[in-house]
Amino acid sequence: MSQISTQLALEIERKADGQKPAPDTGALSGVGSYLLLAQEVVRELGDDLSLQEMLPKFRDLVIEHTGADRAGLVIFDLHGTPVYRELLGIYASEDEAEEMFNHVMRRGLASYVMRTHEGAIRQTNDPSSLLIAPLLLGNRVVGLVSLFKEKPAFFTNEHLELV
Repeated sequence: MSQISTQLALEIERKADGQKPAPDTGALSGVGSYLLLAQEVVRELGDDLSLQEMLPKFRDLVIEHTGADRAGLVIFDLHGTPVYRELLGIYASEDEAEEMFNHVMRRGLASYVMRTHEGAIRQTNDPSSLLIAPLLLGNRVVGLVSLFKEKPAFFTNEHLELV
């Protein structure tokens, strides 16, 4: 993964210097998907630094590169309070959404991911698949990405690594 981080940092530097992304030469075999996603994220985000505009773009790119049907994002401030929240479900009211969010954060798969700082995939006999991955800054969870697919056992460890 350190090669991926290095390559991503180089892509971000290229973008900051106004250069085009480097072509995918295949030199880092096995990480092509990571690099393509990283290049596309850098290209799409451009100079747009607004959290409210950047995160939906990030979400759309993750959906595109993983094959998920839907994705949710939560970003936390330094105190662990959500400052951005886009949930997977469709709720009748903000109160219903708040109640479900609190339940999932206390008892759901998201709670496990927050405690362990490790991504997780729900592998059940449900007719759907769920993946939740932490966004880490050092050893602190600053956000969660959740992916949903209307297909059982769809997500793999490769999807988790990509996210």
